[in-house]
Amino acid sequence: MHTQFSSDIERMRFAPECEVALFRLAQEAVNNIVRHSQATKVTLAVKNLGNEVLLTVEDNGCGFDPARARQRGMGLQNMHERAAAVGGTLRIVSHPGLTRVEARVPIRPEGGGPRKLGAV
Repeated sequence: MHTQFSSDIERMRFAPECEVALFRLAQEAVNNIVRHSQATKVTLAVKNLGNEVLLTVEDNGCGFDPARARQRGMGLQNMHERAAAVGGTLRIVSHPGLTRVEARVPIRPEGGGPRKLGAV
């Protein structure tokens, strides 16, 4: 599977609960792609929107009905709950050839503001 990643957050750190939520959301989305989508391409992007971080995970797989899948399994429900636990939102759009997971998480700065790694 061809995978691409992009980010404009260069070496910035945020509150641990935000970082963990974003990591786990990406992890679950990619796990679902591998297990269910039959995709040949996946793209992950992390973007700083000022007051929030946008995580996008997109694939070119077979698609699914997000409402039905959320009722049947715990994975998507857990993703929605994980985003909500840090004040964020999760949006899923899917049809054959495209599934896009978008998680928006408010930036909760560690120590009063985002900081670069190695900064005191």
